[in-house]
Amino acid sequence: MKETFEFRQAQLLFYLTLFHLSAFGAFSVIVVETHIKKADAHAKQHDFTQAIESLLNALEVDPRCVEAYLKLGDLFFNIGKIGEAVESYSVILQIQPNAFTAQDRLNAIAHYNSGILFARRGNFEQAQAEYQLALQLCPNQSFLYYQFGHTLACQHNFSDAIAFYQKSIRLYSENTSAHYQLMNAYFRLGNQEKGNHQLKKLREVRAQKRFRMAENDLKNGSTDQAFKLYNRVLDMDPECAPAYARLGAIAFQKNELVKAHKHLQQALEIDPDLTAAHYQLSWIYQKSGQIKKAVNSLEKVVALRPNSAPACNTLAMLYLEQDYCLDDALILAKRAVKLKPIASYWDTLAYSLYKKQNYKEADEAIKKALELQPGYPEYLARQQAVRKHLTK
Repeated sequence: MKETFEFRQAQLLFYLTLFHLSAFGAFSVIVVETHIKKADAHAKQHDFTQAIESLLNALEVDPRCVEAYLKLGDLFFNIGKIGEAVESYSVILQIQPNAFTAQDRLNAIAHYNSGILFARRGNFEQAQAEYQLALQLCPNQSFLYYQFGHTLACQHNFSDAIAFYQKSIRLYSENTSAHYQLMNAYFRLGNQEKGNHQLKKLREVRAQKRFRMAENDLKNGSTDQAFKLYNRVLDMDPECAPAYARLGAIAFQKNELVKAHKHLQQALEIDPDLTAAHYQLSWIYQKSGQIKKAVNSLEKVVALRPNSAPACNTLAMLYLEQDYCLDDALILAKRAVKLKPIASYWDTLAYSLYKKQNYKEADEAIKKALELQPGYPEYLARQQAVRKHLTK
């Protein structure tokens, strides 16, 4: 993240020398606001990696957006990336030299750094005084509470430290340092039950971080690396159903159907409502010719997620191919097209209307498919079949 930010930061500083606020159009304002809203939504879910990425996207559009820099600095500060936070706040002062909010943040970081230095020297009283000053300027930064709690723990005041660690975790749920120290505080106080509970929570948080890393590798095509990380996730948290589901999907891609089925069943034993596992199972059943089981799996997906366009379309097509539940197939096909009007979904709708002998509407639907994918053989064949009935 640091290298990425520094590279993007260099770009942004370059843009500052080229662009002026007067050239910033209304459309760009909307794009920036959209990125900032996405960042806020991610931050609310404590997905700070995606929140930071959204803010960097906003700054690519408008390198002078003070709001984006401020939010970016706050996110970096909150997750303990102090250098990146300082860079963000400093850019604000280049744009608006009298931006008191940014200056307050920088002052808070100065107190934070002083507190760390005092703590390293064993002067915990002075360290706490510095952290208190920082908290007055920035009361919502996770690592400030973590460091304050750590000074208390270093003095064997574990009872008071616990409240600071808990506050740190509320502000940044994936602060593994705070989770670890909170667990340690419980154990040091002899509270085995809470200590063991916190140990389990720590493993879950570490597993979530590994899971996100695996998701990024999978998205970028590094399937082998993703496979290793998903297994590492399960070492940390054996009850992570999504990790089993991903392993099932990877095995399916390799045509290892037995192994894929096993992983997906393990996922569903942990979370019976995991739609990704049900959906993947439906493809295994289709590939192995177990159509009834495939239909059952897809019906569960649609029941759990009625607005899943792929599930609606696939289930509609299975119904149609089996001459089964044709009324339901038509409803599902219409829903899929409404949710996502792509060519293959228009084709399914045309087929469902054809099966219901509604040839005129079927012809209109297959026309839509061919407008999106002209000359596609299957759609042309469908159109020919429909028009034979229209001619009659």
